[in-house]
Amino acid sequence: MFRFIRFSLLLFCFACAIPSALPGQSTKGYYEDFQKALLVPDSVLTLDVAFAGKRMPAALTKFRNLQDLRIEFADSSVFDWAHFMKLITQLPKLEHLSIRRGTMKTLPKGFSKLHLKTLLITGAGLEKLGTEICGMSELENLWLSNNNIAALPDSIGKLVNLEQLDLSQNKLASLPESIGMLTNLKLAVFHLNKIVLLPQSFCKLNKAERIVLARNPVTDAEKTRLTSCFPKGVLYF
Repeated sequence: MFRFIRFSLLLFCFACAIPSALPGQSTKGYYEDFQKALLVPDSVLTLDVAFAGKRMPAALTKFRNLQDLRIEFADSSVFDWAHFMKLITQLPKLEHLSIRRGTMKTLPKGFSKLHLKTLLITGAGLEKLGTEICGMSELENLWLSNNNIAALPDSIGKLVNLEQLDLSQNKLASLPESIGMLTNLKLAVFHLNKIVLLPQSFCKLNKAERIVLARNPVTDAEKTRLTSCFPKGVLYF
């Protein structure tokens, strides 16, 4: 019971630690109404909209100063992701992209052309990252919780600027050896997966401040090995 309370408090604190404005973002120029935003397109820095339909309006490209795009889908089972990618690649200042809910089995082609610092995809049924994610070398925050990801690509280690990684509530049974190349990682959250063993390279994450592995079937021997790699208070099982 005490362990459950500790775990619940940790998750609560983790949620509180995620600000409404992500690193580098501001509430200035924030709009939730697409049509109202179109009246002052050059002033729009953050666009936070709910969407239901097949195609994102082409007028999205008018927001030339847009830095932060947040979309919550009511239904994206018929959404034209190829069209969407053509639009957002025309947003020269876009650095933060959030996609909540909907249906996205894999990352659409074109993601590697984006110069994002933050990518959040949650509750979208994402199953595969493919090689698109590994071309996004400028990423600092990658939040992919509550999806169906069963494996990470071996080239995930190319995301050398990554500082925050959230893969909680997925279907991961293991992590690739290249995870140890993410030497700038400060926060890594893997709770509610199926991880038993971690790669030897995991101990190279020497800048990590918090690693959450709770609700995984990690063996006692593995816990002992990992505990010897990190300062007290970094690991949470």
